[in-house]
Amino acid sequence: MSDEPAPVTDSADEASAEPRWRRRARLDAVFGDESPDPEAPRTGGHGGDWYRENRPPHHS
Repeated sequence: MSDEPAPVTDSADEASAEPRWRRRARLDAVFGDESPDPEAPRTGGHGGDWYRENRPPHHS
Protein backbone atom coordinates (compact mmCIF):
# COMPACT_ATOMS: atom_id res chain seq x y z
CA MET A 1 0.00 0.00 0.00
CA SER A 2 1.07 3.50 -0.70
CA ASP A 3 0.86 6.36 1.76
CA GLU A 4 0.27 8.83 -1.05
CA PRO A 5 -3.08 10.65 -1.00
CA ALA A 6 -5.57 9.93 -3.73
CA PRO A 7 -5.32 12.32 -6.68
CA VAL A 8 -7.62 15.30 -6.53
CA THR A 9 -10.02 15.49 -9.45
CA ASP A 10 -11.21 18.75 -10.88
CA SER A 11 -14.96 19.21 -10.58
CA ALA A 12 -15.07 20.22 -14.25
CA ASP A 13 -13.72 16.79 -15.15
CA GLU A 14 -16.41 15.12 -13.06
CA ALA A 15 -19.16 17.24 -14.64
CA SER A 16 -18.04 16.39 -18.14
CA ALA A 17 -18.05 12.67 -17.28
CA GLU A 18 -21.59 12.85 -15.84
CA PRO A 19 -24.36 12.24 -18.39
CA ARG A 20 -26.37 15.36 -19.20
CA TRP A 21 -29.69 13.79 -18.15
CA ARG A 22 -28.28 12.75 -14.78
CA ARG A 23 -26.85 16.23 -14.12
CA ARG A 24 -30.19 17.81 -15.08
CA ALA A 25 -32.07 15.46 -12.74
CA ARG A 26 -29.65 16.25 -9.90
CA LEU A 27 -29.98 20.01 -10.43
CA ASP A 28 -33.79 19.76 -10.67
CA ALA A 29 -33.87 17.86 -7.38
CA VAL A 30 -31.95 20.68 -5.69
CA PHE A 31 -33.34 23.78 -7.40
CA GLY A 32 -36.64 22.57 -8.83
CA ASP A 33 -37.75 22.71 -12.42
CA GLU A 34 -38.84 26.32 -12.70
CA SER A 35 -37.52 27.03 -16.17
CA PRO A 36 -40.23 27.38 -18.81
CA ASP A 37 -40.47 24.93 -21.66
CA PRO A 38 -39.04 26.75 -24.70
CA GLU A 39 -41.31 24.74 -27.01
CA ALA A 40 -44.52 25.67 -25.18
CA PRO A 41 -46.70 28.35 -26.81
CA ARG A 42 -46.68 31.70 -25.08
CA THR A 43 -49.93 32.57 -23.40
CA GLY A 44 -51.11 35.43 -21.26
CA GLY A 45 -49.56 38.85 -21.23
CA HIS A 46 -50.86 41.86 -23.03
CA GLY A 47 -52.07 42.07 -26.58
CA GLY A 48 -50.36 44.02 -29.35
CA ASP A 49 -52.70 47.01 -28.87
CA TRP A 50 -51.60 47.40 -25.25
CA TYR A 51 -47.95 47.47 -26.27
CA ARG A 52 -48.60 50.04 -29.03
CA GLU A 53 -50.58 52.27 -26.64
CA ASN A 54 -47.89 52.07 -23.95
CA ARG A 55 -44.86 52.46 -26.20
CA PRO A 56 -42.27 54.81 -24.72
CA PRO A 57 -41.88 58.10 -26.62
CA HIS A 58 -38.28 57.36 -27.59
CA HIS A 59 -39.51 54.28 -29.52
CA SER A 60 -42.00 56.18 -31.68
